Amino acid sequence: MKAVTVLASGAIAAILACAASCIADLDPPATCPAEPQHPGGSCVDAIQPTPPLGCLTYDSEKATPEKVACLTGPREDCRCTSSECPPRDGACYPDGDCPEAVSARAAGASCKRLLPDDIGADLPAPSMCMCGCAGCAAVCDGVGPVVGVSTNEMAQPYPIFFEFGKRMPKRGRLGLYLRVRGLANVRVVLFKGESADLSKLDPIADPVYLVVNELSSEFSEQILYTDEFLGFHAYEWKTDADKPTVAAVYPSLNPKNPALALFELDCLVPFVVPL
Repeated sequence: MKAVTVLASGAIAAILACAASCIADLDPPATCPAEPQHPGGSCVDAIQPTPPLGCLTYDSEKATPEKVACLTGPREDCRCTSSECPPRDGACYPDGDCPEAVSARAAGASCKRLLPDDIGADLPAPSMCMCGCAGCAAVCDGVGPVVGVSTNEMAQPYPIFFEFGKRMPKRGRLGLYLRVRGLANVRVVLFKGESADLSKLDPIADPVYLVVNELSSEFSEQILYTDEFLGFHAYEWKTDADKPTVAAVYPSLNPKNPALALFELDCLVPFVVPL
Protein backbone atom coordinates (compact mmCIF):
# COMPACT_ATOMS: atom_id res chain seq x y z
CA MET A 1 0.00 0.00 0.00
CA LYS A 2 2.84 2.37 0.86
CA ALA A 3 4.48 1.86 -2.55
CA VAL A 4 1.17 2.52 -4.31
CA THR A 5 0.77 5.78 -2.39
CA VAL A 6 4.24 6.98 -3.42
CA LEU A 7 3.54 6.09 -7.06
CA ALA A 8 0.23 7.95 -7.05
CA SER A 9 1.85 11.03 -5.57
CA GLY A 10 4.54 10.98 -8.28
CA ALA A 11 1.91 10.66 -11.00
CA ILE A 12 -0.02 13.61 -9.61
CA ALA A 13 3.14 15.71 -9.45
CA ALA A 14 3.91 14.87 -13.08
CA ILE A 15 0.39 15.79 -14.18
CA LEU A 16 0.55 19.11 -12.37
CA ALA A 17 3.93 19.90 -13.89
CA CYS A 18 2.62 19.12 -17.37
CA ALA A 19 -0.48 21.25 -16.82
CA ALA A 20 1.64 24.19 -15.69
CA SER A 21 3.86 23.83 -18.74
CA CYS A 22 0.91 23.59 -21.13
CA ILE A 23 -0.78 26.63 -19.65
CA ALA A 24 2.45 28.61 -19.92
CA ASP A 25 2.49 27.88 -23.67
CA LEU A 26 -0.95 29.40 -24.23
CA ASP A 27 -1.62 33.02 -25.02
CA PRO A 28 -3.09 34.93 -22.08
CA PRO A 29 -6.89 35.17 -22.23
CA ALA A 30 -7.94 37.97 -24.55
CA THR A 31 -10.28 40.74 -23.49
CA CYS A 32 -12.93 40.76 -26.17
CA PRO A 33 -13.18 43.12 -27.82
CA ALA A 34 -9.50 43.82 -27.31
CA GLU A 35 -8.06 47.07 -26.00
CA PRO A 36 -6.15 49.27 -28.50
CA GLN A 37 -2.57 48.05 -28.86
CA HIS A 38 -1.55 51.71 -29.15
CA PRO A 39 -3.36 53.91 -26.62
CA GLY A 40 -3.69 56.81 -29.03
CA GLY A 41 -2.84 60.48 -28.75
CA SER A 42 -3.86 63.85 -30.11
CA CYS A 43 -4.55 63.88 -33.86
CA VAL A 44 -5.24 67.61 -34.01
CA ASP A 45 -2.00 68.39 -35.84
CA ALA A 46 -2.87 65.85 -38.53
CA ILE A 47 -6.32 67.26 -39.29
CA GLN A 48 -5.97 70.99 -38.54
CA PRO A 49 -5.57 73.23 -40.34
CA THR A 50 -7.41 71.39 -43.10
CA PRO A 51 -4.73 69.46 -44.99
CA PRO A 52 -4.43 69.65 -48.79
CA LEU A 53 -6.17 67.03 -50.90
CA GLY A 54 -4.52 63.66 -50.90
CA CYS A 55 -3.37 60.92 -48.57
CA LEU A 56 -2.26 61.82 -45.08
CA THR A 57 -0.22 58.62 -45.03
CA TYR A 58 1.66 59.25 -48.28
CA ASP A 59 3.00 62.41 -49.89
CA SER A 60 3.75 61.87 -53.60
CA GLU A 61 4.15 58.13 -52.92
CA LYS A 62 6.48 58.82 -49.99
CA ALA A 63 5.28 57.36 -46.70
CA THR A 64 4.50 59.91 -44.00
CA PRO A 65 3.83 57.79 -40.90
CA GLU A 66 4.40 60.72 -38.54
CA LYS A 67 1.06 62.21 -39.67
CA VAL A 68 -0.88 59.21 -38.38
CA ALA A 69 1.30 58.29 -35.40
CA CYS A 70 -1.49 59.43 -33.08
CA LEU A 71 -3.25 56.16 -33.98
CA THR A 72 -0.48 53.85 -35.20
CA GLY A 73 2.13 54.73 -32.60
CA PRO A 74 5.71 55.53 -33.64
CA ARG A 75 6.82 53.75 -36.80
CA GLU A 76 9.51 54.36 -39.39
CA ASP A 77 7.41 53.43 -42.39
CA CYS A 78 3.83 52.76 -43.39
CA ARG A 79 4.74 49.58 -45.23
CA CYS A 80 3.18 46.35 -44.01
CA THR A 81 5.51 43.92 -42.25
CA SER A 82 5.01 40.17 -42.06
CA SER A 83 5.01 40.10 -38.26
CA GLU A 84 2.80 43.15 -37.74
CA CYS A 85 -0.50 41.41 -37.07
CA PRO A 86 -0.42 37.65 -37.68
CA PRO A 87 -3.72 35.83 -37.20
CA ARG A 88 -3.90 34.08 -33.84
CA ASP A 89 -6.12 31.17 -32.87
CA GLY A 90 -6.97 32.95 -29.65
CA ALA A 91 -7.94 36.26 -31.23
CA CYS A 92 -11.48 37.61 -31.01
CA TYR A 93 -13.59 35.99 -32.53
CA PRO A 94 -13.38 32.40 -33.79
CA ASP A 95 -15.43 31.51 -36.86
CA GLY A 96 -19.11 31.29 -35.98
CA ASP A 97 -18.85 33.30 -32.77
CA CYS A 98 -20.09 36.88 -32.68
CA PRO A 99 -19.34 39.94 -30.58
CA GLU A 100 -21.93 40.48 -27.86
CA ALA A 101 -23.08 43.64 -29.62
CA VAL A 102 -24.04 41.58 -32.68
CA SER A 103 -25.81 38.85 -30.71
CA ALA A 104 -27.84 41.48 -28.85
CA ARG A 105 -28.88 43.16 -32.11
CA ALA A 106 -29.47 40.14 -34.37
CA ALA A 107 -30.68 36.95 -32.69
CA GLY A 108 -29.40 33.78 -34.34
CA ALA A 109 -26.56 35.54 -36.16
CA SER A 110 -23.49 33.57 -37.23
CA CYS A 111 -20.28 35.56 -37.73
CA LYS A 112 -17.74 34.76 -40.44
CA ARG A 113 -14.10 35.25 -39.55
CA LEU A 114 -12.06 36.55 -42.46
CA LEU A 115 -8.42 35.84 -43.23
CA PRO A 116 -5.80 38.52 -43.99
CA ASP A 117 -5.78 37.44 -47.65
CA ASP A 118 -9.49 38.31 -47.88
CA ILE A 119 -8.78 42.00 -47.28
CA GLY A 120 -7.30 44.66 -49.53
CA ALA A 121 -7.55 42.89 -52.91
CA ASP A 122 -3.74 43.10 -53.18
CA LEU A 123 -3.95 46.83 -53.85
CA PRO A 124 -0.89 48.89 -52.85
CA ALA A 125 -1.20 50.78 -49.56
CA PRO A 126 -0.72 54.26 -51.14
CA SER A 127 -3.77 53.73 -53.37
CA MET A 128 -5.87 53.16 -50.24
CA CYS A 129 -4.22 55.97 -48.21
CA MET A 130 -3.32 53.29 -45.70
CA CYS A 131 -0.60 52.94 -43.09
CA GLY A 132 0.00 49.37 -41.96
CA CYS A 133 -1.43 46.05 -43.12
CA ALA A 134 -4.90 45.73 -44.62
CA GLY A 135 -4.96 42.14 -43.34
CA CYS A 136 -4.81 43.39 -39.73
CA ALA A 137 -8.55 44.09 -40.05
CA ALA A 138 -9.24 40.36 -40.18
CA VAL A 139 -9.30 39.93 -36.40
CA CYS A 140 -10.50 42.14 -33.56
CA ASP A 141 -7.19 42.27 -31.72
CA GLY A 142 -6.88 45.99 -31.00
CA VAL A 143 -4.79 46.90 -34.06
CA GLY A 144 -5.78 47.55 -37.63
CA PRO A 145 -4.83 49.57 -40.70
CA VAL A 146 -5.00 53.35 -40.34
CA VAL A 147 -6.50 55.33 -43.21
CA GLY A 148 -5.93 59.06 -43.54
CA VAL A 149 -7.27 61.10 -46.45
CA SER A 150 -8.45 64.55 -47.42
CA THR A 151 -10.44 63.99 -50.58
CA ASN A 152 -13.01 65.26 -53.04
CA GLU A 153 -14.86 63.77 -56.01
CA MET A 154 -11.73 63.90 -58.17
CA ALA A 155 -9.31 62.54 -55.56
CA GLN A 156 -10.98 59.39 -54.27
CA PRO A 157 -8.64 56.64 -53.04
CA TYR A 158 -9.48 53.02 -53.62
CA PRO A 159 -11.74 51.57 -50.93
CA ILE A 160 -10.70 48.70 -48.69
CA PHE A 161 -12.21 45.55 -50.17
CA PHE A 162 -13.38 42.72 -47.89
CA GLU A 163 -14.05 39.49 -49.78
CA PHE A 164 -16.36 37.02 -48.03
CA GLY A 165 -18.49 35.43 -50.78
CA LYS A 166 -17.14 31.93 -50.28
CA ARG A 167 -18.30 32.05 -46.66
CA MET A 168 -21.87 33.07 -47.43
CA PRO A 169 -24.70 30.48 -47.42
CA LYS A 170 -27.21 30.13 -50.26
CA ARG A 171 -29.70 32.42 -48.50
CA GLY A 172 -29.71 34.76 -45.58
CA ARG A 173 -29.70 38.31 -44.28
CA LEU A 174 -26.35 40.11 -44.09
CA GLY A 175 -24.97 42.38 -41.41
CA LEU A 176 -21.54 43.89 -40.78
CA TYR A 177 -19.71 44.56 -37.54
CA LEU A 178 -17.02 47.26 -37.61
CA ARG A 179 -14.75 48.41 -34.84
CA VAL A 180 -13.23 51.81 -35.53
CA ARG A 181 -11.71 54.80 -33.79
CA GLY A 182 -10.65 58.30 -34.76
CA LEU A 183 -12.40 60.39 -37.40
CA ALA A 184 -14.26 57.72 -39.36
CA ASN A 185 -16.27 59.27 -42.18
CA VAL A 186 -17.01 55.96 -43.85
CA ARG A 187 -19.32 54.74 -46.60
CA VAL A 188 -19.82 50.97 -46.99
CA VAL A 189 -21.10 49.52 -50.26
CA LEU A 190 -21.97 45.86 -50.85
CA PHE A 191 -21.27 43.96 -54.08
CA LYS A 192 -22.24 40.64 -55.61
CA GLY A 193 -20.50 38.55 -58.25
CA GLU A 194 -17.10 36.90 -58.59
CA SER A 195 -14.52 38.81 -56.60
CA ALA A 196 -11.59 37.42 -58.61
CA ASP A 197 -12.13 40.33 -61.03
CA LEU A 198 -13.19 43.47 -59.18
CA SER A 199 -14.21 45.18 -62.43
CA LYS A 200 -16.98 42.61 -62.91
CA LEU A 201 -18.57 43.06 -59.50
CA ASP A 202 -22.13 44.34 -59.40
CA PRO A 203 -22.88 46.99 -56.76
CA ILE A 204 -25.87 46.40 -54.53
CA ALA A 205 -27.80 49.67 -54.54
CA ASP A 206 -29.57 49.18 -51.23
CA PRO A 207 -28.41 49.47 -48.55
CA VAL A 208 -25.44 51.82 -48.65
CA TYR A 209 -24.23 52.32 -45.09
CA LEU A 210 -22.87 55.54 -43.65
CA VAL A 211 -20.72 55.41 -40.52
CA VAL A 212 -19.89 58.41 -38.36
CA ASN A 213 -18.30 57.26 -35.13
CA GLU A 214 -17.83 59.18 -31.92
CA LEU A 215 -14.55 61.10 -32.08
CA SER A 216 -12.31 59.28 -29.65
CA SER A 217 -9.04 57.42 -29.24
CA GLU A 218 -11.13 54.46 -28.03
CA PHE A 219 -12.68 51.96 -30.39
CA SER A 220 -16.42 52.10 -31.00
CA GLU A 221 -18.57 49.23 -32.25
CA GLN A 222 -20.72 49.79 -35.32
CA ILE A 223 -23.47 47.33 -36.27
CA LEU A 224 -24.53 47.76 -39.90
CA TYR A 225 -27.85 46.00 -40.03
CA THR A 226 -31.53 46.89 -40.15
CA ASP A 227 -32.13 50.33 -38.64
CA GLU A 228 -35.71 51.54 -38.77
CA PHE A 229 -34.80 55.04 -37.57
CA LEU A 230 -32.36 55.58 -40.44
CA GLY A 231 -34.46 53.61 -42.92
CA PHE A 232 -31.81 50.92 -43.53
CA HIS A 233 -32.89 47.34 -44.11
CA ALA A 234 -30.39 44.51 -44.11
CA TYR A 235 -29.65 42.96 -47.48
CA GLU A 236 -31.44 39.65 -48.07
CA TRP A 237 -30.80 37.04 -50.72
CA LYS A 238 -32.40 33.71 -51.65
CA THR A 239 -30.26 32.59 -54.60
CA ASP A 240 -26.54 32.13 -55.25
CA ALA A 241 -26.70 34.79 -57.95
CA ASP A 242 -27.79 37.40 -55.42
CA LYS A 243 -25.34 36.35 -52.71
CA PRO A 244 -23.22 39.25 -51.39
CA THR A 245 -19.53 38.65 -51.96
CA VAL A 246 -17.69 41.90 -51.15
CA ALA A 247 -18.00 44.89 -48.85
CA ALA A 248 -16.08 48.01 -49.86
CA VAL A 249 -15.16 50.55 -47.17
CA TYR A 250 -14.74 54.05 -48.62
CA PRO A 251 -13.11 56.78 -46.50
CA SER A 252 -15.86 59.30 -47.31
CA LEU A 253 -19.59 59.70 -46.71
CA ASN A 254 -20.47 61.26 -50.04
CA PRO A 255 -18.37 60.88 -53.20
CA LYS A 256 -19.48 64.32 -54.43
CA ASN A 257 -18.37 66.30 -51.40
CA PRO A 258 -14.91 66.78 -49.84
CA ALA A 259 -14.28 64.56 -46.86
CA LEU A 260 -11.62 64.30 -44.21
CA ALA A 261 -11.02 60.95 -42.58
CA LEU A 262 -8.40 59.64 -40.17
CA PHE A 263 -9.35 56.36 -38.56
CA GLU A 264 -8.11 52.96 -37.47
CA LEU A 265 -10.19 49.96 -38.55
CA ASP A 266 -9.58 47.24 -36.00
CA CYS A 267 -11.79 44.72 -37.77
CA LEU A 268 -14.75 44.08 -40.02
CA VAL A 269 -16.79 40.96 -39.31
CA PRO A 270 -19.62 39.92 -41.65
CA PHE A 271 -22.52 38.07 -40.03
CA VAL A 272 -25.52 36.19 -41.41
CA VAL A 273 -28.99 35.84 -39.93
CA PRO A 274 -30.90 32.89 -41.41
CA LEU A 275 -34.15 33.56 -43.27
